[in-house]
Amino acid sequence: MPLEYSVEQAFLQFARGNKEELMENMFSGFKNYGRALGTPLLMGLYVFLWSLLLVIPGIIKAYSYAMTYYVALDHPELGAEKCIQESMRLMSGHKMKLFLLDLSFIGWYLLCILTFGIGFLWLAPYISISHAHFYEELKAANQEVTEAI
Repeated sequence: MPLEYSVEQAFLQFARGNKEELMENMFSGFKNYGRALGTPLLMGLYVFLWSLLLVIPGIIKAYSYAMTYYVALDHPELGAEKCIQESMRLMSGHKMKLFLLDLSFIGWYLLCILTFGIGFLWLAPYISISHAHFYEELKAANQEVTEAI
């Protein structure tokens, strides 16, 4: 989990154009071990509990919590619960957009399966950087709405 946290931070930095800081932050999840471990565990627990109702509510909540890593990276002062709440606020009305983005990768998944999994070496970073750009667009759109009010 700390390594995944670090990788998400690297992709977020890359999406923002901070290519110089990539190597400096590559293992930052191990510096913030409690945060890097607690946030995904709490997120996974919530998704599991929602999935107990049925599969569909679990999937919907998983999309609500999809930006939690990025919120945690942008706001290190927030706790795991606050990061999840902020992700839910950001994703309100945008879950279908992210679902359609993920759905657009089905062809690539099939192609990767045909290559016996070797294609996932290229597909996984492509999906992660797409999610990082999605977060940046959400954040910019949310900032415009906040400024308009």
